[in-house]
Amino acid sequence: MPVTGGTPIKIADDVIATAFDVLEQGIYYLERTGGATRLRYFDFASRRMTTVAENLGNVEFGLGASPDGRSVFYTRVDSSVNDLMLVDDFR
Repeated sequence: MPVTGGTPIKIADDVIATAFDVLEQGIYYLERTGGATRLRYFDFASRRMTTVAENLGNVEFGLGASPDGRSVFYTRVDSSVNDLMLVDDFR
């Protein structure tokens, strides 16, 4: 929605819920469609979307970008093992 108010406008589909960062010039976000994940950028001035990177694997949880937009970081799960152990007579 424009800062001055008005009608909200949808700019992207399939955005991973917590995986976006709004900068002064645009928005970086992760998009998952058909099992593929892409890093995309929406430019406020031109109102165009650009694919920055593709085939990112199993990305999860979030995304962040530096204020100048030159660095972007995100989380990716390469493997996951969860164990719960009981240790008797621990000192």
